[in-house]
Amino acid sequence: MSVAAPSHRDLPVWQRADDLAQMVYRLTWKFMQADPGLAQRMRAAAISVAAGIAASQRSARWQARRTLLAVSLALAELEYCMHFARRAGFIGDADLHRLTSLEGEVSHHLAPLMSANVETRGPALP
Repeated sequence: MSVAAPSHRDLPVWQRADDLAQMVYRLTWKFMQADPGLAQRMRAAAISVAAGIAASQRSARWQARRTLLAVSLALAELEYCMHFARRAGFIGDADLHRLTSLEGEVSHHLAPLMSANVETRGPALP
C-alpha cells in the first residue's frame, strides 16, 4: 500500500495564504470601479502567494527555493498595495488590520519553509 505525499493544502502556510487571497478578493471588490489597476494588482499578488506555495511543493529543492523567493516578493508587493489602498481610502483600518494579520501569519510560516529548501545543489540564484 502506497502512502500519498502530503498535499500543499495540508500546509498551514498555504491555508493562510489561501485565506489571504480570498480576503483580498472580497475587499478589492469594493473599490474595483474606483481603481481597477490597484485591485487587480492586489489580487494577482495574493493569488501568486498561494499558487507559488503550492508550486514549490512539486519542485526540486533548488526550484522550490526560487519559487518561494518569488512568493516572498509577491507578499511584499501585496503588503505595500494594502498600505497604499488604506492611504487612498479604499480600505478601512479594521480591514487593513485583518489583512496585515493574515499577511504576518503567512510570512511567519513561510520562513521555515524557505529554510527547509536551502539550496544545496543546482543553479546559483541571481
